[in-house]
Amino acid sequence: MSFEETVIGTDCGSGFVYTRTWTATDACGNQTIETQVINIIDNIPPTLNGVPGDLNLTCIDSLPAPASVTATDNCGTPIVVFEEEIAGTDCGTGIVYTRTWAAADDCGNVTQATQTITILDDIDPVIRVFRVI
Repeated sequence: MSFEETVIGTDCGSGFVYTRTWTATDACGNQTIETQVINIIDNIPPTLNGVPGDLNLTCIDSLPAPASVTATDNCGTPIVVFEEEIAGTDCGTGIVYTRTWAAADDCGNVTQATQTITILDDIDPVIRVFRVI
């Protein structure tokens, strides 16, 4: 019995096709050939790990540092990209931080997750009266 395998395709975009062929030949020269075709296509996006949940803060709270988010994938090690956008200018109107993490695998499958941090001034001022004697 002999075995032969060929691979067609070299990137994720077109996928990979494995063709396996087994050939059995008896003493009289009779042959039987069986072929198996395996198509491999990666359409599963990476998974992001460690993305924090949304937060509502007041002006006296400290803004946390961005989380160290990682990614895993079934066909390699994706790279995580981080972006942060800031909307609003002060506590009176509110400040919104939108933190986005994205990861892409070698086959172009992408996943992303977002954390929204809203900072509002919802603490009333305190009036103190001093008496001078």
